Amino acid sequence: MTKRLGSSNRRRGRKSKREVEDRLGDIPRSDIDAAVAEAFDAAKPTPESSSAASPEIATSDASVFEETKAKAAISDRGHNESAASIPQSEINQEPIPARMLNEFVYCPRLFYYEFVEGVFVHSADTLRGAAIHTRVDSGSGAMPPAEGAKSETEEPEVIHSRSVSLGSDRIGVTAKIDLVEVRAAQTVDASNEPDLFSKAEVCPVDYKAGAPREGEEGKELWDADKMQLGLQCLLLRDNGYICNEGIIYYRATKQRVRLLITPELEKWVVEKIHDARKCAAGTIPPPLFDSPKCPRCSLVTVCLPDETRMLAQRTTSDQPLVTNRESGAGEPRRLIAARDDTRALYLNTPGLFVGRSGEVLQVKEKKELVQEVRINDLSHVALFGNVQISTAAVQALCEADVPVTYFSMGG
Repeated sequence: MTKRLGSSNRRRGRKSKREVEDRLGDIPRSDIDAAVAEAFDAAKPTPESSSAASPEIATSDASVFEETKAKAAISDRGHNESAASIPQSEINQEPIPARMLNEFVYCPRLFYYEFVEGVFVHSADTLRGAAIHTRVDSGSGAMPPAEGAKSETEEPEVIHSRSVSLGSDRIGVTAKIDLVEVRAAQTVDASNEPDLFSKAEVCPVDYKAGAPREGEEGKELWDADKMQLGLQCLLLRDNGYICNEGIIYYRATKQRVRLLITPELEKWVVEKIHDARKCAAGTIPPPLFDSPKCPRCSLVTVCLPDETRMLAQRTTSDQPLVTNRESGAGEPRRLIAARDDTRALYLNTPGLFVGRSGEVLQVKEKKELVQEVRINDLSHVALFGNVQISTAAVQALCEADVPVTYFSMGG
């Protein structure tokens, strides 16, 4: 009885195995699966080949394995080295996006963070700009050929191409243009008839969320916007189009500001490209000094301009940043702050004015009293940004040994 049950189980096991193989055979295999199965079948040794295997073949297989292992180690080491640092030759040869050159004119340190180190942080301004470009980036990017075709009408038809990507080996720059207005150039030949087969004349249009700069002659472009728009015009010229001007549409004021392409502007743009490549191949630039650009910058928490400048001054000077006149040499540092019944006064609202009335400090905003604080209750007064304090208040604080510290808007 036991033998009968055992043979029955073995038959049932062989039957279920065949059923599984049949079901697996019915599943369609991809090309990769077929190649893997074929490789395993070819590598599966037969009884004759395994008995006739020679020591030379085993030695050859071992040498191939060691060679493959060595190549893998070299590849991993090269990958780690390339990830640690980018060779200078690759930086010099890599095309620079026009947006990065816009950042270079705005702040070289911001350009280095984003282009060389690949650091980017979103802010409210960047998210608003991305939302504005949503409709523009939905375009196909198709452009008519530079050589114009014959038109049935005398007036040139204006074609709008959105999200156009172009590049130029001459200046080593790439760009994605928001909008390009294309029309046939109406040149006149010797017979005073329009040349309908002339090159297409184009005008790039870039969208910005902010407002133009107020200049002596009216609305002007910011230098960073001038750089980006000038690059787009040069790229269109290098791709065979006629481009004599560009336009930036500022959404805040709903105005179009034109930029004429002159030899002086082209020379300035090329010089900035050279400076950007030189900056990318060197060390990180220092932060801007007390610039109003820093508080609105998306990388201000990464750049830390005030802290970086303070530490740089410390490393170049032998004197410490803060000297304690009371502590002697060799005295251990106080790790826990002593208890103090006084409190610090922090003022960071732009436009505040701090005055004195007797032994009380009065904080006013537009001549309206906001707060009153006794001087004896203060440990120090910290002023952030555009906050003013009267001479009488400073004198009273100095007499009470209450320090007054001035900070930038970002601290």
